Amino acid sequence: MARVLTPGGRLGLADMTVSGPLPEEIESLLGWVACVAGAGAAGEYVTTLRVAGFSEFAVEDQRDALLDMVDKVRRKLLGVELAAGLGKLSLGDLDLEEGKRLARQAIELIEDGKVGYTLVTARKEAG
Repeated sequence: MARVLTPGGRLGLADMTVSGPLPEEIESLLGWVACVAGAGAAGEYVTTLRVAGFSEFAVEDQRDALLDMVDKVRRKLLGVELAAGLGKLSLGDLDLEEGKRLARQAIELIEDGKVGYTLVTARKEAG
C-alpha cells in the first residue's frame, strides 16, 4: 500500500486481532477458518505500517460488530435446532451442540478482550 498511495493518502484496514494466547482448539483449523488463528495484536499493525512510512494512526475497537456477528450465528443455530426438533431438517453428522458451545466460547473470548476486530487508519507520510 505504501507504494501505491500518494503522499498524504489514507489507508484503512480492518482485521481480527488477539491479545495473548488463545485456547488450543481455537488455534486449530477452526481458528484459521474463523480468521483468528495467527492473528496479531492491533499494535502490530501500527508498528508494521509505521515502518512502511505511515503516520497519524487511529485504532478503533470494533468489538461490537464482532459480537453482533456471533449473535447472528447463535440465532441461526437456534433456528436449525428448532427445525431439527420439529423434524423439518436432518442434521446428518452436524454436531449442533458443539456449534453452540463454540459460539458461546467466541462470545467469552470477545468479551474478555482476547479476540477483537480492529479498524486501523493511517496517512502515508510525504516523501
